[in-house]
Amino acid sequence: GLALRGKYRMLGWKIGVFNGNGVDGAKATGGVDNDQLKDVIGRVTADLGMVTAGLSGWYGKVYDYTVLTNGEPEEYDRQRFGADVQIFLDLLPIGGTALKGEYIWGKTQISDKTFGAGDKLGKTSSGWYALVTQNLGKWNQLAVRYERFIVDHGVDRDLAANQGKVFENAELQTALHTFLGGNTKVSLAWFHPMYADHGDTVTATDPKKDSFIAQVQAKV
Repeated sequence: GLALRGKYRMLGWKIGVFNGNGVDGAKATGGVDNDQLKDVIGRVTADLGMVTAGLSGWYGKVYDYTVLTNGEPEEYDRQRFGADVQIFLDLLPIGGTALKGEYIWGKTQISDKTFGAGDKLGKTSSGWYALVTQNLGKWNQLAVRYERFIVDHGVDRDLAANQGKVFENAELQTALHTFLGGNTKVSLAWFHPMYADHGDTVTATDPKKDSFIAQVQAKV
């Protein structure tokens, strides 16, 4: 591929044309983007000091060689759009506060699986998250994040056959980070997944799949 970047005052931009599976595409299945089609990917950012924001986009096409029509593979659009914003505040005496949020929409998802049941060709998904981080003195930070994700916008939510499905997932995440010097970080995190929207026969809103994670990261 070919990529260019530039900056003018508070605005920055990146744009590129790409082809192929990328550096992680040499799978046993032969990859998932083996065609001559090109993708255009770009991003524009604005840095206003305490507020930074960005818009990103992706446009391309992909072939599904497992489905042939008159000897030709099926062609699908691959489109994505994203928007993000970060606000940095210094209001509390205990440390700085950051508010971050991002929304992403995409059509045609590609995974590292073989085309077919493992992929979402031709389908549309979207999701968003909001994140608050609060520094607690010089060495500690508290983070709380809430996110929601719709796997497939094309699902008929009124269809009887879909009343046992989950249409939209959500998750609440909290973490406490402690920095030990400049090279080590200890994190304690809790992840609480939820069913944000589902069919009538799904009675539970909590899938009972909470995770508790303790992690140490060291840089040498």
